[in-house]
Amino acid sequence: MMFVKAGLAVSVAFIVLMVIRGGKKRVNPADVKALRVVITGASSGIGEEISYQLAAMGAKLLVTARRESKLKNVIEKCKNLGSQNAMYIAASMDSLENASHVITEAKEKLGGIDMLILNHINPSRMGGFCDNLTAQEIESKFVANVLANVHMTALAMESLKANLGRILYVSSFASVGGTPFLLPYVTHKSAMNGFFQGLRQELKYNNTDVSVSVCFLGYIGTEKAKAVQKSYTVKPSPVDECAKEMIRGAMAREDNVYYPSVVSWAAKLQGLLPQYMEYIVRSTVILP
Repeated sequence: MMFVKAGLAVSVAFIVLMVIRGGKKRVNPADVKALRVVITGASSGIGEEISYQLAAMGAKLLVTARRESKLKNVIEKCKNLGSQNAMYIAASMDSLENASHVITEAKEKLGGIDMLILNHINPSRMGGFCDNLTAQEIESKFVANVLANVHMTALAMESLKANLGRILYVSSFASVGGTPFLLPYVTHKSAMNGFFQGLRQELKYNNTDVSVSVCFLGYIGTEKAKAVQKSYTVKPSPVDECAKEMIRGAMAREDNVYYPSVVSWAAKLQGLLPQYMEYIVRSTVILP
């Protein structure tokens, strides 16, 4: 009982702290206008919404995903919203050659890269070792979910340095709280957290003006997420507000971006009372 009370007390303290800190500075569209942005995983969900919001502020976009028919619709809407230049490349990130092609085309067609948004994911089934999960299942998604991100970052870095650029990686609170039955997903996201946090430190150590923002997201109401909604007790947060907060954090060059706001104090609580937070995480999962 004392353990639960302590956890609740800390939770309330963090909520009060967030209220005291007040609102966050909004994005100035003039700062986004004409930025050259590469967005992966842009045919649906969060990537699609980010594309629309940046387009409405006048950014130049190169978006990519596997489904060409979806990308055509995204680009058409981006142009209607006000993008100065919008194009797509239909490609799977399962191939490093495809990942190279995206960055090469962005540098050539856009004239450089100001922001690299890495949002793609090759999804895995929900399940754990009790469901016969194998190392091969984790390995099969490794190129798309890990190596492609590293590869694209490396290829884009020269242009990002030249343009005081920004990197935005879309991670998940699942990789912080150790969410069960999502082991391939958690493994890949955790690996990328380490990579981008280490990269950020190197860039700062070398006084390089390229920011690295890692977005720790909770349960967001994308169509893919809604398909597994019955497996969780938490309610999904809106995609448009999620995209808005991610853009705000990247433009502000914040190291870590959290959405919804509860994820911020949950991440802090994980460090203070890890056993309590792990209990909370387990309580959100409903197995069939």
